[in-house]
Amino acid sequence: MQGILFLKDCDRALEAEKPENMSEDAWQILNKKVVIYIKMVVSDEILVDLKGLESASKIWAKLKATYEKQYAC
Repeated sequence: MQGILFLKDCDRALEAEKPENMSEDAWQILNKKVVIYIKMVVSDEILVDLKGLESASKIWAKLKATYEKQYAC
């Protein structure tokens, strides 16, 4: 997922803070795109765990905390 976001030039939204050189409107649009991208690819079971999270960085942190160790090589 992180690779897809990088290829779409959206990976900056995974950071908790807005880059200084980005307007607030651009940041909000980028965040919304990433939230939609993530929610489109996760299963319904995982989507339930993300309910109420509207920030891409918070969703990403939740996914990492839940699944990173479980699926680490």
